[in-house]
Amino acid sequence: MTLPRLRTTALALAAALAGAALPAAPPTAAAAQALEQAPPTPPGGVATFDESLSISWVLVPVVVRSRRGHVEGLEKRDFQLWVDGRETPIQELDLGSEVPLSVVYLQDLSGSMANSGKLEASRRAFSELLSAVGDGDQVALATFAGDRLRVEVPFTNEVRTLREAMALWEGYGTTALHDAVSLLPDISEEGRSGRRVAVLVTDGVDNSSALEPEEAVRIVRQARLPVYVLGLTSAGHGTSSQAAASEVLYSELLQDLAERTGGRYFEVTDEEGASTSVASLVSDLRHRYVLAVTTDGDAPQRSHEIRVEVRLPYRHTLTFRKGYSGGPPVSAGNR
Repeated sequence: MTLPRLRTTALALAAALAGAALPAAPPTAAAAQALEQAPPTPPGGVATFDESLSISWVLVPVVVRSRRGHVEGLEKRDFQLWVDGRETPIQELDLGSEVPLSVVYLQDLSGSMANSGKLEASRRAFSELLSAVGDGDQVALATFAGDRLRVEVPFTNEVRTLREAMALWEGYGTTALHDAVSLLPDISEEGRSGRRVAVLVTDGVDNSSALEPEEAVRIVRQARLPVYVLGLTSAGHGTSSQAAASEVLYSELLQDLAERTGGRYFEVTDEEGASTSVASLVSDLRHRYVLAVTTDGDAPQRSHEIRVEVRLPYRHTLTFRKGYSGGPPVSAGNR
């Protein structure tokens, strides 16, 4: 497909995800799968909210890490969540590890990727990911170069087919990175699993996009799609000072994309780094908590900022979605 300025299907998907009216029964892990993918058939149960109020759910995946690794065994009471600076009740907590993954793997095949061992590192990263595919997981492989993005392999669990497509990678053409990123929601829509996630592998140097980076991030964030980024650099390969400065600039943009969507950014300089980064990425996806918050489905749709904290007596780090598009949280007076 030709990289567009804006895909209406991406916006339609985002609107559906953000505004689906649901009854107030807390979502279980199975329900969370359906909620993240598309507006589900309402589950049974007695509504506990005013019947005149349309209720939507916002799901916030959270990864908690300490020096010893991922923190497990936390309960709802251990978390605090704020929306637009105001503490908001968490209705339910589930372990995301109970739901299979639908992973969109978006590979940069532009001309700059043919240099400094970047394609070799990319293949190592993809091989590592495929080795970690579990029962029920799906992977879709898409590539971009010049003004085109191709879905080389639609969602599948056939690892052999994905490896055969990987063997054909060659670097060519210009880089329309921001345009390609804006299409991630379109591709992920085809995934069966509710735990949709994107992995972007690129050296970050955009030289032909129609979209500004902020617009690409907005589209992906509105679709509630976490993006994990492997940012390939030329460290140790005699990079010119001008090229190095460009890589620093784009690494900051890629970090912003990952952090604002609830993913992580990994700087990769060689094949070994690619392997360890993907292992860490997969571990994140297998150890996510999912916080559910109720919102007013009838209110005007707008952007809201999210902040999450966890009560722990030792140092730790959190990864979580930084916002959502939709109605405000339901206040206690609406219950």
